[in-house]
Amino acid sequence: MQVQVLSWAPKEKPALCRLFHLVKGLEKVVDNFELAKKLSYNLYRTCRLQVLDSRNTYIRYTTGVMETEKRHSYGVIPLIGTPDSFEVLLIEQRDLRVPQYWTFAKGTPEGDETPLETAVREVGEEVGIVCDAVDQEFSFTEMYTFVREGVSIEKSVTYFAGRASTRECVLQEAEVVSARWCTPEEAVRLLKFQGAKEVLASLLLSGAPSRLLSRKSV
Repeated sequence: MQVQVLSWAPKEKPALCRLFHLVKGLEKVVDNFELAKKLSYNLYRTCRLQVLDSRNTYIRYTTGVMETEKRHSYGVIPLIGTPDSFEVLLIEQRDLRVPQYWTFAKGTPEGDETPLETAVREVGEEVGIVCDAVDQEFSFTEMYTFVREGVSIEKSVTYFAGRASTRECVLQEAEVVSARWCTPEEAVRLLKFQGAKEVLASLLLSGAPSRLLSRKSV
């Protein structure tokens, strides 16, 4: 079922985009092509834009209901220090599709791994960090949606708090540009996405740093 039409006027005429949602009968006209695409994504995330005519003089997009895929990832947020003065580890993610950004280490399960096993393995692979204790009393989940190759991806990422045994990092260069130990305040400023900031806030409120960093090393 077609649910949206987005048209772009020829270059020699005033720039005009017509955004029309057939189901709701709503129409919006904007004078900037990039803005129209952004509006389309923000308002109708369940729709797909497909180029029908890619000539420079005229471009027309139509959309239909997208295929949806659910994906799950797991990670550990390493902590180091004392309950009163500690740091968290962020990674600068390498992604060819978007500019690199600061986030937490994470990844997808392999085989019949449990979420915790996946989380521990991924932080080891991406930054070479071994956590000698992981707080299992709480976990923290971030959820978001994005579109990749015509498919709407509904992503959930669950994190555990862990105590790092060392500050030294060994980076998986294919995926990680750099890593950085930060105070919670610095981490909030560096993290790109609001969901990640909220995960960090939830971790701090949970008491996990006090529980982990008060324990003796195993």
